[in-house]
Amino acid sequence: MLTFSVDGLVADARRKEGLEDLGEAEEVWRDPLAVVAASYDAADLSDAGRWILPAGLVHSLRQRLRTRLFVERAAALGDDLSRETLIESMGAVDGWTSNGLHSPQRVSEKRIGDC
Repeated sequence: MLTFSVDGLVADARRKEGLEDLGEAEEVWRDPLAVVAASYDAADLSDAGRWILPAGLVHSLRQRLRTRLFVERAAALGDDLSRETLIESMGAVDGWTSNGLHSPQRVSEKRIGDC
């Protein structure tokens, strides 16, 4: 039977995104995630549910990782932060693959990357 391991969910999200930083206040997100994971573990889920629900939790963690990338870029701009400078900074992110999940992407381009 699959179990909902917080460490496993976090590791999966980090591996898929190729990013590490989920935020400096880990207890803010880890404790609630542990409650949800324990609730799922205790629930009488079907086999399909035990495969589907972790994917949703990993997706949420991946969104948090992407948000941290955005926040890091914005913070690095400091007093120079504006819509234009942030777009330029994010546009400098090149070759992002979500740790091999997809072909290399330029974050700023409004098209699907080359396969």
